[in-house]
Amino acid sequence: MFSAEENSVANLYWQAADGTGTPQQLTDRPRSQFPTSFTHDGKSLLFSEPVNAPFDMGIVDLAGDRHGAWLIHTSFSETNGEISTDGKWLAYESNESGQQEVWVRSFPDIDRERWQVSTDGGSRPAWSQDGHELFYHIGVQGGVGVKILSVPLQWGASRPFGTPHVIVDGAYLTPNAGRNYDVSNDGMRFLMIKDATPAPSSARPPSQIAVELNWVDGLKRLVPTK
Repeated sequence: MFSAEENSVANLYWQAADGTGTPQQLTDRPRSQFPTSFTHDGKSLLFSEPVNAPFDMGIVDLAGDRHGAWLIHTSFSETNGEISTDGKWLAYESNESGQQEVWVRSFPDIDRERWQVSTDGGSRPAWSQDGHELFYHIGVQGGVGVKILSVPLQWGASRPFGTPHVIVDGAYLTPNAGRNYDVSNDGMRFLMIKDATPAPSSARPPSQIAVELNWVDGLKRLVPTK
């Protein structure tokens, strides 16, 4: 699943994962769409679409007319929607609070329950395969590197989200949009994009030249000659 631009509008396409066949266009909307997540049964696809600057979230019925319908359509920006593995919850990011934070809603009835998960900024959520953790991304102060936080989940509690804690911290790339990391099925490994850009000269330790005087005398002491 991917977006491809034609006449300045990026619509949704899909193609066999092994590259065989030709891409098939799924949507034909006046604004660009960007895919984010399949529903757990694989029959529908979530997408983000810019509407007068902010992004809203829509859903496409892959077996239907594929035109797409709004899922969350507000005056705020909502994007990067991710459906939980059991298909009951939707995690996404929104600037409703004044900055980008991670939120969770019930799904498909998105108005039944809603929580703000992060409190100090958050974006690009991802679910663990066992449904016991929710991960999200935050930038590092100064813009160098990223952190991935884990939030333990306890479904059935009045507030099912525990205290976030950092589990990945390093010089990894931050995308302009979308999620560029993934987590293994056991939740123990993360696939990240490493920032291999050399540090600026101001951040590198200064080069030094060492000069050894009378090195021949020193050599004679180490290796006596007869």
